[in-house]
Amino acid sequence: MMGHEEQILTWLIDSHEKKDPENNNTRKASISITAKFPEYKEPLSDAHNDIETAIHHLISWGFVQCSKNQQGYFTKIELLESALPKIYHFLNRTPKTELWAVQKNLLGKYVNQPETLAGRFCVAMLDRIAQRKDIEYGLAKDMKLLEDVLWALVNIEKLTEETYIRNFSEMVFHDSKRLQSILNPITRILLDYGDGVGQKETVLAQYNLISNPGYVYIKGDWQISCRGQCISTDMFRGGVAISSDALDEIEQIHVPSGRVISVENLTTYHDTKESQGAIIYLGGFLNTVRTNLLKKLYELEPEARYFHKGDLDPYGFLILENLKDKTGIPFKPLEMDLNTLRQCHHAGHFRPLDEADRKTITSPTLAEYQPILQYMLQHNCKIEQECFEAMKLEQLVGV
Repeated sequence: MMGHEEQILTWLIDSHEKKDPENNNTRKASISITAKFPEYKEPLSDAHNDIETAIHHLISWGFVQCSKNQQGYFTKIELLESALPKIYHFLNRTPKTELWAVQKNLLGKYVNQPETLAGRFCVAMLDRIAQRKDIEYGLAKDMKLLEDVLWALVNIEKLTEETYIRNFSEMVFHDSKRLQSILNPITRILLDYGDGVGQKETVLAQYNLISNPGYVYIKGDWQISCRGQCISTDMFRGGVAISSDALDEIEQIHVPSGRVISVENLTTYHDTKESQGAIIYLGGFLNTVRTNLLKKLYELEPEARYFHKGDLDPYGFLILENLKDKTGIPFKPLEMDLNTLRQCHHAGHFRPLDEADRKTITSPTLAEYQPILQYMLQHNCKIEQECFEAMKLEQLVGV
């Protein structure tokens, strides 16, 4: 636990590091004692005495200056800048100017590649440093972590086929477990500066990084040719799962019904009736292999009608737009309309929006869905696909 001496010095150094070195009129870093320690107002308390003792220590060490008012109480503590080297040593803290110099050197390696994920991220972080702000994602203090995250971002964007996370980690770091230990900042950066959509748990797979083999699930009236053999999926109740490794081997695809339905969630895929057309569940994400499969489908079946069933929430529409953008297929939303949202909301099957939802709603990508999104904002609601079946169950069992 930090003592009062460390607390006071930390506040003073934080204030000092926010100062603009170009502005000579900036006042010395200082803090109000009663603002930081309200308990100091109780003169007979142990807390008051402890704070006084800490201030006397700091004055005697030559770290601060502080005088008392007419009532005999300390009021404001000012940092003595001549003592900065000793204070940084006392706190075991590196001056921000030194950290920023190292960070600028690391980030500067990629700013000449603004079209890349790493380049966009580095430009944004250098802009923060220019404004005397910390870089984000928990990377401000650990330079080894920053270096490894940048190196991972550079290599993740190169992947064109599904790759196991541990194999990738061994290739990049010569340590099969290193990537797993730094995934939190990486996944957040992929969502904020890359093409990934959805949640942190699934964004790696969109960049072809997986923990286990991926499968595409299809059912309904698909006719698929591979190695000279044709398979009609309507022969299999519940459909079939095709390994990602086998997707590139598909030669021909035919959809007799002329209706293709992509489904976001696996449970909803199973609930969707096979009679509705050719149903496909992509494993919750689009990567290179899945994108190529859909492009091949559209090339062979350009006259088919394409629909997508997703959650009625901001991310559901973002996933739909990402699906359209990556494949070039004009998918239409299915059961993702305002009337469906109202029905589920009135039935009590909804979740409240979180901060990420509210931020996503403002994305220009979602402009055409604003009437639906504004209803979500107005009523603080979003709908998961499972709500539809739950409403049917309520009618069936009389809940």
